[in-house]
Amino acid sequence: MKNVQKKEQYTSYFENKIIRGIKKCSNDYGKINLKLILGVSGGPDSLSLLYSLYRINQLYPKYFTLYGAHVNHCLRSFNSKKDAEFVTSTFESLKIPYYVKSMDTKIIHDLQKGSLEEIMRHGRYSFFGEISKEINSDLVITAHTADDQVETILMNFIRGSGLNGLTGIQQISRKTFENFSFLLARPMLEISSEETNEYCKQLELSPRIDQTNHSTRFTRNKIRHEIIPNLSKINPGIKKNILNLSKIIADEYEYIKEITNKNFASLAKLNTDMIEICRPNFEKLHINIRRNIIRKAIENLDPQFKNLQKINIEEILNSKTGKELKPISTIVVYIDKNTLTFKRTSDESEVENFKLLKPKKISNQGITKIQDWTIEVTRHAINPNHNPKYVNKKTTSTSFIEKFDLNKIEFPIFVRSRQLGDRFQPLGMESTKKLQDFFVDNGIPKRLRDSIPIVISGNKLLWIVGHQISDWSKITKNTTGFLEIKFLGNN
Repeated sequence: MKNVQKKEQYTSYFENKIIRGIKKCSNDYGKINLKLILGVSGGPDSLSLLYSLYRINQLYPKYFTLYGAHVNHCLRSFNSKKDAEFVTSTFESLKIPYYVKSMDTKIIHDLQKGSLEEIMRHGRYSFFGEISKEINSDLVITAHTADDQVETILMNFIRGSGLNGLTGIQQISRKTFENFSFLLARPMLEISSEETNEYCKQLELSPRIDQTNHSTRFTRNKIRHEIIPNLSKINPGIKKNILNLSKIIADEYEYIKEITNKNFASLAKLNTDMIEICRPNFEKLHINIRRNIIRKAIENLDPQFKNLQKINIEEILNSKTGKELKPISTIVVYIDKNTLTFKRTSDESEVENFKLLKPKKISNQGITKIQDWTIEVTRHAINPNHNPKYVNKKTTSTSFIEKFDLNKIEFPIFVRSRQLGDRFQPLGMESTKKLQDFFVDNGIPKRLRDSIPIVISGNKLLWIVGHQISDWSKITKNTTGFLEIKFLGNN
């Protein structure tokens, strides 16, 4: 009788903790019938979560519909197959619809290299995303426990993670793998592995034990079996203290994120594969905010990359103008005078290559096409009541328009890339200066200079397209007619 009572008390206690965890992950729990996908390995953590959700669902069938998912990574041959058979038979005995996938992780690892753990994680989450899209699920649920949280925090600390890494595993987060996006929930982050084992014991369940979890060749296992036990000798409450510290950091990091997001929105110019940040204003910010803006820029371009160590960020912060960096294999960072440019690359060896513009005559009136540009030239008489002024206008990221005193232009006009010895008369100057010096003074990156169209009139530089017209060609109060030139990008 006592054993029955103890079983009922413990299972009720455990299942109530699961319900509280689900409620933290979804405000819709108990309001609509949620579609939940549960990843099950067959171990004590996932098996306890499976049975607790099953039993809760028996009491409250309208609260959610449960689907099972299992990935066989084929790392332990016979045992991996037995794990899959155990999980599928459990799903079937509980009458839970399920999905199973086998992937030869070792072959994938040999081909791709990198971290075996990361390849396994990517394979699982891609599969979960595929199922989520198929059934239009509300949440994908995994059985990460408080012990997993402690291990993750220590792992991130050892890697040199910033505050974000020390917040640990998030209770709810959006994941995107192989173009499949889904909400990932961890309702067991306040439940220990000791509690999951006890729940399995009370229900007389026989979870599968993965012997590779005892192998210290994996970083996480080394932390679990060597580092944490040694820390516990110094302070028996080390796990609780690490979790409390993580919660404090998470609260403070939320405030930092709020400030970071505001500054990122004002400083960053976002394109599909590139983010440009105004460097002078960026450098006025507190060092902590600058670090987090760099992290945000990289994670925006590569959302799946989670191992940006402090040393990568510091290198970007401390690099001089003209430096080109690769903090991770998928992103290149250009340190320019006025901008920090983060660019996604499709290949590790990719560099920016621009086509040189060979000299080409521009039509005196009408359309000229050259490489990536359509050039439109029109002539206009001056309205006595309105004298157009130089405005250095850039209409879009690939379109430019400018006006010049028609009587000062020597035809034909040409367009080309810069050449050695080019000189230019900037606005407000009576003499010319080297075009190279103009580029340096205006912070125009070296890698972009050859791609900038230069318009030539006679033997003089008329316009550095997208940047400035020459002083000698500007419209004045004595101008009677003007030439308008548009450079339109061929997108």
